[in-house]
Amino acid sequence: ILEHVRTTPSRMFQKRSELENLQEHIDGFVFDIEYSMDVVKTILNSGIATG
Repeated sequence: ILEHVRTTPSRMFQKRSELENLQEHIDGFVFDIEYSMDVVKTILNSGIATG
């Protein structure tokens, strides 16, 4: 039991760090997708695409 209690916090901190890293990547992907969608909407609204 003692070994489990000693190693569990370390694993929890490691997993938390991994989750934070993944969240940063996801946030970046969402930003890129939203930006791309705005660009496409701008192009469609400008009439360039129907030219």
